[in-house]
Amino acid sequence: MLHVTALSPRWILLAAFALGAAGCRSQDSPAMPSGGGSSGEAGQARGGVGSGATGGSANSAGGTSATADSGEGAMGGACDLPALDAAGCEHPPVRAQCADGWCQLPAGCFIMGAPPCEWGRAQKSENEMRTTLSHAFEIQQYELTQQQWTEQGLPNPSGSRQDGADCMDPQCPVGKVSLTEAMAYANLLSEKHSPPLPSCYELSGCSGKLGVDLSCTSRSAVGKNVYECGGYRLPTAAEWEYAARAGARTAFYEGDITPHAGIGVCAADSALEPIAWYCFNSGKTTHAVGLKQPNGWGLHDMLGNASEWTTGATSDTHRPPSATDYEGVFVDDLLFPSRGGFMNGDSLTCRLAAQLPSPPNERGPGFGFRLVRTLP
Repeated sequence: MLHVTALSPRWILLAAFALGAAGCRSQDSPAMPSGGGSSGEAGQARGGVGSGATGGSANSAGGTSATADSGEGAMGGACDLPALDAAGCEHPPVRAQCADGWCQLPAGCFIMGAPPCEWGRAQKSENEMRTTLSHAFEIQQYELTQQQWTEQGLPNPSGSRQDGADCMDPQCPVGKVSLTEAMAYANLLSEKHSPPLPSCYELSGCSGKLGVDLSCTSRSAVGKNVYECGGYRLPTAAEWEYAARAGARTAFYEGDITPHAGIGVCAADSALEPIAWYCFNSGKTTHAVGLKQPNGWGLHDMLGNASEWTTGATSDTHRPPSATDYEGVFVDDLLFPSRGGFMNGDSLTCRLAAQLPSPPNERGPGFGFRLVRTLP
């Protein structure tokens, strides 16, 4: 069953980021729509510094542009390319170890990225890689709520605009939060911890007020490697995907994606329905956290609902085949990856490997986060 919605330019561009860069499709998948265009037609990101694509750029209502990867892969026809061999990459047993809103995840290895034949996969920036995390860490079981935000004495930034809305309840995820503000909140939580924890970020050239209009010209990590910081921080893209996948190598942690008609079309997906709020079931608004089924680690709303800020690059044209503590060195950039899709995004945007590149001072309904902390 297809349900056609009037998706805003933001969601259509993110779908273009995935569809325009789609790799191979299975024999029973529908052909990509002609309106999707080639990888070059999908636009260029990073303010003109592309990730391998050529062609023009297009900006969403929120000012974000999305990039499609160029490269190999069939836009039509069957796909028989094999997934990456996981030999030598041992994933630890997946079980929920959660208490007081935090879940502990062990160190281990996992396959990051999407297999070549995943429908909607970006051709290069989502290539699979053996990724080892050498540290255990804890991660919030739920997206940070408006109650948790305001308990720190901060004004609630959540709200709405034409293309979507934050639900306004204490247990709804806080929204309209930029990456810069999420970093400032992490530092604040570290400072208020008993005993105080080290701050993980330095913010410079700042103006405005946290929760209202905070904006900074530069961001940096304290120390040489974010994984070594003992305070609260945003997850790296690798940590986020390790936590979200919970050992899965399919598009979602409940199964694979159902191919649909393409860009601008919102379709139900049986593997996504029980775990995520997305365009087909959200009513264009976020929902209180924890109402959908968790993944194997016990984490809720890793897909859909609020899009979650992470640190890492959005411009890799092709990741290395293997890495340890990937992207531990923080690099301030024009765009940062927001992960997990949105309450108003389609199933393509909710894939575990998908990302929405956004400016660090970008804020809008559905922009939220959850924190992590490296365990001793």
